[in-house]
Amino acid sequence: MKIKNVIAAGCSWVDKPYQFDCEWYDFELTKEHSFSQLLANKLGIDCYNTASGGASMDYVFQKLQECLPKVDNSLIIIGLTEPTRFTISGSSFKFADAGDGHWNWRKYFFKHFYDEEERVYEIIRMLDTLNIIFKYRNSHLLVFNSFANGVKYPERDYFFKGFGKYETWASYIYSIDKNFSEDGRHPYYS
Repeated sequence: MKIKNVIAAGCSWVDKPYQFDCEWYDFELTKEHSFSQLLANKLGIDCYNTASGGASMDYVFQKLQECLPKVDNSLIIIGLTEPTRFTISGSSFKFADAGDGHWNWRKYFFKHFYDEEERVYEIIRMLDTLNIIFKYRNSHLLVFNSFANGVKYPERDYFFKGFGKYETWASYIYSIDKNFSEDGRHPYYS
């Protein structure tokens, strides 16, 4: 199969180059230096990077559905984000106090309505469905866990297994770049 384009989706780990927090980084060039664009440049094909910092999997799936007309002999790369990120009616939230006056509501939601096992099942169900669509369009799905350590996803043939003993892209980056902070921030050079 000759790949015609790369379609990338995810959060900031897909949107930006891994060292975007460093002092010399030019934010105007974010997409140009993303790994998906660098791969597309190397292959001499187009890249459609729909990723966005802080994106939920709901957002990721919405953007991929919008890209379906472009899917034809494509490589679709999805960086899984934290499953506790949600998008409801266009508004995004996660289990954190955003200082917007809704912290009590978020705590209530996650205590009474959130089940990580069920959320992972929802994500896998959508990935399985998209994988069928992509195969029908002669395309290949490649999925990796960006940074959510401890989240257990069931085995699927579309999961990237190239991080070796590391379960996330962030863990792998830390293993090769000690300037990367393990406290959840993005890699940077000091």
